Amino acid sequence: MSIGRGQSNFGTSPFHKGEQALQQAAGVRAKMEAIGQSFIRDHMPEQHSQFYQQLPYLFVSTLDNDNRPWAHILYGESGFISAPSNKQLSVKLNPQSFTILKSQGAGSAVGLLGIVLDTRRRNRASTQLVSIDENKMELAVKQTFGNCPKYIHPRQLVKNKYQVKAAGKQIPFNRLDALAIELIEQADTFFVATYYPGFDAEKSQGMDISHRGGAAGFVRTISNNQLMIPDYAGNNFLIRSETLCKQAKQASCL
Repeated sequence: MSIGRGQSNFGTSPFHKGEQALQQAAGVRAKMEAIGQSFIRDHMPEQHSQFYQQLPYLFVSTLDNDNRPWAHILYGESGFISAPSNKQLSVKLNPQSFTILKSQGAGSAVGLLGIVLDTRRRNRASTQLVSIDENKMELAVKQTFGNCPKYIHPRQLVKNKYQVKAAGKQIPFNRLDALAIELIEQADTFFVATYYPGFDAEKSQGMDISHRGGAAGFVRTISNNQLMIPDYAGNNFLIRSETLCKQAKQASCL
């Protein structure tokens, strides 16, 4: 999750009860609490604020009306995200992005994943929606942390020279067809949206969105409505440490 010196300023654990239970079962509870208190913050360090403001796209997660988590991508010109303070982010919205997010109301949880695929740098944040209209959304940062670049496949962003048309009618389905299965089984990159409702105002309640990477085919289709996604050591904060990052031959993960 986060590798980089700093103080969390939470006072209480940055992990929710489920995470704490898993850490306890794995025998790493005390170790991970110490790491979490140092690396998971309730604000953005300057380098993270600058990072978001340079991005031309942003992955987000939200809940639908049935409380199901969904992963989306928002895009714009570099600079479409701004950081008025170390606890605030403002995101300009185009018509497609507003269509995705317009059902969200003030107070809704929104997970963020900022990632630059060519340099493999990424940062995650848990936020709360302050306001939204057709032009922008304002977010309050609740948790933020850097991620190690292991398992991110580097690739260059190429701007589409053709005009992008407005999205057509969405067609929901509850089964994967042959084309969807073929696409999934050839993929080397996957994004997972999750939600934790929280109890007793836990600091880590809310939305999250996470990158998963591996060799093409690492995500398997068990059936036409089931997927198996491996959780490699590099993606598992239960055993995350600076040692793992060094094993990935990274001097730092910002």
